[in-house]
Amino acid sequence: LKSTFDGNQTGLWVISYPKNNFTSINANGNVSSGIMADNSQSDLYSPIVVNGISQVNRNGDDPSNLSKGLWLASSGAITVSGVSASWNGIGLFVENPYRPSAVTISNSQVDNSLSYGIRTGRDETLPAGLVTLSGVRVFANGFDDDAPGVYVISNAKVTVTGGYYMGNAGAGIELNLKTGLGSFTISPTTVLFGN
Repeated sequence: LKSTFDGNQTGLWVISYPKNNFTSINANGNVSSGIMADNSQSDLYSPIVVNGISQVNRNGDDPSNLSKGLWLASSGAITVSGVSASWNGIGLFVENPYRPSAVTISNSQVDNSLSYGIRTGRDETLPAGLVTLSGVRVFANGFDDDAPGVYVISNAKVTVTGGYYMGNAGAGIELNLKTGLGSFTISPTTVLFGN
């Protein structure tokens, strides 16, 4: 049984201190964002986990107005698996606003976002830590503002394994790595085409 939060201003908005765990959750057709979860104020470095089979589709239509399919802000690690995010302002936006932490996104699909398909890190002063993308499918994003399919701001290693990044308005994957700290590995099984 899935929890469903459809047709609201924001589908689900959680502000908490402990670990957030979302399993098989739907948030579709909301005016603003689909799911917003924030435990970044916690001193416990609590993680956020999204797993199972989740859908966040057709939420918001204006990336400048914080419209996101899935927005996660944490003081700890962020793990996303099994998410389908289509036709949002921004597909997935994950950040660690107070300290860089690991971000792992796997077996998910993000397509037809007005702006970024996936973005990690708030800005150059608030980057993500280790970033791992595995088996992610990102296509046809960024046609409102020429954004890349994936935009990563990190001060640590970025690893991309498999998946495909195709037909995005900007680059398939754009990396903004902190000088002297960030590095990257993209496996030969990763498909980058038509971006």
